[in-house]
Amino acid sequence: MIAAVLLRSQQPEGCWRPRLLGGRPMPEPLIFISHKHSDRAIANVVRSFITEQSGGRMRVFQSSDPSASGPRIARHLNSELRKALWEASAVILIYTNPDSDWGYCMWECGVATHPESPDTSVIVFQCSSSAPELFAGQVHVDTRQSTSVEKFVRQFMTDPEFLPPGHEPITGYERNDPKVAAVATRFLDDLRAVLPEGGIEEWPAHPYVQLQLAAATAKRIADAVPEERRSAIRTEATVSECDREATSLLGWQGSGRCSLWTSFSVSGESPIPRFQRRGLKASRTRSQGRCSGSFRF
Repeated sequence: MIAAVLLRSQQPEGCWRPRLLGGRPMPEPLIFISHKHSDRAIANVVRSFITEQSGGRMRVFQSSDPSASGPRIARHLNSELRKALWEASAVILIYTNPDSDWGYCMWECGVATHPESPDTSVIVFQCSSSAPELFAGQVHVDTRQSTSVEKFVRQFMTDPEFLPPGHEPITGYERNDPKVAAVATRFLDDLRAVLPEGGIEEWPAHPYVQLQLAAATAKRIADAVPEERRSAIRTEATVSECDREATSLLGWQGSGRCSLWTSFSVSGESPIPRFQRRGLKASRTRSQGRCSGSFRF
């Protein structure tokens, strides 16, 4: 990270000066990196950036790396986390796969922003196509977008209000200094090297297919013996609606209402075995004399 090292070496003397408390300097600000340990590589890049650009005058808490400040041996984990979160000036939440369990990270953010704790800002590093609902409406750092990363770097390095009251700007550079832009470019490249590849797509557990039966047919099926019901549904039911996932999985190329048997058939293959393999559900609510109920093929 040549640009980062060059920037640190050229910082003016005393460009960051903590305020005094009782005649003594206040503790160095602490940044807490909240993340899943599977995202350790991203957390390492963020920690390296903070450490280098602050000239080592900011503490970084990262539990996933043994070389970083983290929970101490033989101490209670949650107590160690609470202590660090209580002291933190900012929490950087590294958010990747939305399908993962983010309960622990959300707990950390909750502790940091407790009304009785010192003022702490939560900065979301969005590393996929979605952000946590808890912080909906908040401006995030989209790590995939150069403008978003550059905005974060400029605020981190030059904005006196980046951290809660008590500290001056991290560096002595002006907001529009070319060296700040160079550091932002390097930071973006380092992030891209460790971000998850491709987009993360959410799939429902049961893709949706809606079937329709005439009222008379529904009554006839209800009165029939079980063996005849399946055959009647296959030949009489029409597909009136299905979602994108069902269309993709079953290869339906049609549109509008058509029979269940022909809608998802390819080269004469019956769709029913494929329904069985996927465990798909087809359902219909009662409306205007049509059938209601749910079917599992």
